[in-house]
Amino acid sequence: MNLFYSYLPFLLFAFVASITPGPTNILILTSSQRFGIKATLPAVVSACVAASLIVFISGAGAVNNCQLSQLNHNAPAQLITSRT
Repeated sequence: MNLFYSYLPFLLFAFVASITPGPTNILILTSSQRFGIKATLPAVVSACVAASLIVFISGAGAVNNCQLSQLNHNAPAQLITSRT
C-alpha cells in the first residue's frame, strides 16, 4: 500500500505529460501532415534524444547537488573530529 502512494504522484505526472500536447508534439503532428511520416522520423528521433538528454543531465545535476549537500553537511563534523 505504501509503495502505491510512493508511485502515485509519478504516475499521475507521467500520464498528464504524455497526453499534454507540447510544442514538440504539435510540431511533429504538423510536419507529418505536411511532409509525411517518413520525412518526419528524424524530427521524432531528435525529440526523443533531446528529451532523454534533458532527463540525463537533470539527473546528473541532482546527483551532484546531493553529493555536495552531503559533503557540506558533514564538513562541520569532520572539522570537530580532526581537532580532537
